[in-house]
Amino acid sequence: MNKYSLSDIDTRFLRWFCPDHLLEEIEGDLIQKFEHDVKAFGERKARRRFAWNVIRFFRPGILLRNQFSFGLNQGYMFRNYFKVMVRNMMKRKVNSAITVSGLTVGITFAMMIGVFVWQELQVNKQLEDVDRLYIVERDVKDSGGMGFFAPAPMGKLIAEKYPAVVENFFRFYDRNVKISKDDKHFLIQGMVGDSTFLKMFGLPVLYGDKNTALDQPYSMIVTEQLAQKFFNRSDVVGETLSLTSGTSDKMDFVIRAVLDNLQRNSVTDLVDINAQFILPLQNVNDFLLPNPDDWQSGEIITYLKLALNTTPSEIEPIISKIIEDNGTEQQKENKHLTLLGLSNYYLVTQNGKAQSMIFILAGIACFILLLAVINFINISIASATVRLKEIGVRKVIGGVRKQIMFQFLSESLIVTFLAGGLSLIFYELLRSGFDTLLDTPLISMPNLDLDFWKWFVVLLAMIGFLAGSYPAFFMSSYHVIESLKGKLKESKKGFGFSRVLITFQFLIAIFVFTCAIVITRQVSYFLEKDLGYD
Repeated sequence: MNKYSLSDIDTRFLRWFCPDHLLEEIEGDLIQKFEHDVKAFGERKARRRFAWNVIRFFRPGILLRNQFSFGLNQGYMFRNYFKVMVRNMMKRKVNSAITVSGLTVGITFAMMIGVFVWQELQVNKQLEDVDRLYIVERDVKDSGGMGFFAPAPMGKLIAEKYPAVVENFFRFYDRNVKISKDDKHFLIQGMVGDSTFLKMFGLPVLYGDKNTALDQPYSMIVTEQLAQKFFNRSDVVGETLSLTSGTSDKMDFVIRAVLDNLQRNSVTDLVDINAQFILPLQNVNDFLLPNPDDWQSGEIITYLKLALNTTPSEIEPIISKIIEDNGTEQQKENKHLTLLGLSNYYLVTQNGKAQSMIFILAGIACFILLLAVINFINISIASATVRLKEIGVRKVIGGVRKQIMFQFLSESLIVTFLAGGLSLIFYELLRSGFDTLLDTPLISMPNLDLDFWKWFVVLLAMIGFLAGSYPAFFMSSYHVIESLKGKLKESKKGFGFSRVLITFQFLIAIFVFTCAIVITRQVSYFLEKDLGYD
């Protein structure tokens, strides 16, 4: 290469990613290929071909060549790492206790919050085909605050006239009804609705026929909870309950189906209804309710199930047309209704109150975990002098940096998973207290689904990696002589970073405590302020 040559800039990318033990051979082959291309194609095209050949070597087979090879005795090595970790923890019992307890407390509180957030995100997930379920609403300003009410006959009429775009419908009135059986009498919230209820939402039925449960008047569907309350058993299909109607007359209703205890959803628990039974609309007169098939009857809560590949924007003009053709003058004035999907309805309704709460709680959980991770890193750096000589000896006998990093990261992961296991025990012990604090029962561990546990394991792995990454990189970077002397580098690396973490840790703690005090005082003021009258 007398006339043409490659500069350091041409080969810098190759030298950056290529392993040292492969660099000389690969670089020599590429330069030889470049010289041949110069003669065949000219310098400009040869340089382009050289750059392309370098990029072709940027692949896992080259990048990771021998990166994870620990030899035939890797099992002995892993056992040795574990023994060293246990010995170090036993030598520094106080530091180990602070580290494990800090992580345990952080993970426990994060799990409490995480389970609550998970439950909030699962609202409506029990409903079948939830992505196609919508509640009919109008702007609250136009409706005088009625929100989710629609003209009573509209849902049924649109499903009958436009079956190609609306697959099903459901309407209901909610009612508090006195229910009696022998000497048991309870005032219970329920629904009076269409017979399409079970087909529409696909809720789990323990006993009975979901296709015909509400076809006949004086039929009813009850939850397992209500069945247990009156009969002390679940299989109560064919049994009767006495209901006191709006006319103060007692009537017997026959139980046709029993639902599994319902999870929170925006149908039976819309605006905290928490309905425990469903009655057919044929009995509206018995409860002094208006006829849902009469346009003069006012409005009712209405749900629609759209056909596949149908969007709300296709339905809303149809709704306006139906109201224009059939509605009263007042209904025509407010004919522009909208459809809100049930998949995220709980989160966005009431000005996104639930969504905002989830964001706030998730942020608090992240802060708590961050404090625990920072505590772990600071303790690891503070105790680094004890382990520097160990690192030096490992390097003298042939240990390489990546093995030392792997050792520290594996120790961090083991400690984190140990803390995670302890946090599960504390979660079950503290769960009842959080039930009272949050006014929502938290799910017990056996009832948490597989997806939650996947995220939990991933979270522990992330915490372990974050907590151990800086100590691993920091302490494995020392040269042999510095390690054997047991002297830490000053300020700019370990201690400088440690000071930043400690400062950040105190800032977060002060911020959280300040917010807690302010919120507590605000709530106390709201609950205890003298209103000026008895």
